[in-house]
Amino acid sequence: MIDSMFTEMKKQGIKTLVVDAQYNNGGSSMLCDELLIRLRPLKELKLYATSLRFSNLLASFNPRIGVAKKAWEADGHTDELYPMPAGNIPPTFVQPEVFDGKIIFVQGERTYSSAGILMTLVRDNHIGMIVGESSSFSPSHYGEILPYKLPNTGVLGTISCKFFTRPDVEHIDDKTLEPDVKIDLSDKETAWEQILRLAAK
Repeated sequence: MIDSMFTEMKKQGIKTLVVDAQYNNGGSSMLCDELLIRLRPLKELKLYATSLRFSNLLASFNPRIGVAKKAWEADGHTDELYPMPAGNIPPTFVQPEVFDGKIIFVQGERTYSSAGILMTLVRDNHIGMIVGESSSFSPSHYGEILPYKLPNTGVLGTISCKFFTRPDVEHIDDKTLEPDVKIDLSDKETAWEQILRLAAK
C-alpha cells in the first residue's frame, strides 16, 4: 500500500505529505518504520536505544533470558538496565526511494504508543514539521509489558521490562514532545485551514 501511495504521489507530482496521527493511539512500530525509511536515508536515520531489565518473571516467558540473567548476575550485576544490541539490517535490503517533498505530521492528545515513537523519531531525525498539540506521551519511556498474577490474592497486573531511549539523549528527561507549531485541533475546519497554509509556505 505504501509503495503504491508514493508511486502515485510521484506520478502526480505531489510534493506535500500530511501524516495525521492525532487519533492514532498505537499499533505496530514496524509500520512506522516502513514510513520512516521512505522519508530519510537509512544511513542517516537515528533510532531508539533499548535497555532490558532482567527478572525471573521475564525469564518465565523467555527461557533464553533466564540463561542470560544467570550470566549477568554472575558478573556482579543486579537490578540494572542492560543495553540491548541494535538489530542488523540484512545486506540484501534495498532502501525505497526517499520522498523529497514537504512533510507535516499532526500530533494530538490521543497520539500515543507507536504513533508517539513515530513523532519522536521524526523530531530527533529532523524530518518535516510537527503541528498540533503537546503530547500525552514521554519521548523516552518504559514499555514491553509483562503480565503477572499475585500468588496470594490472585490479582492480575502488568509491568514493563524495557526502557526506550530517544535518539536525542540531551532531552531524555523531557516529559512531552512539543509541536513546532501549536494548533487547536478541536476546531477541525480551522485546524485544517492552518495546516493547508503551512503546506503552502
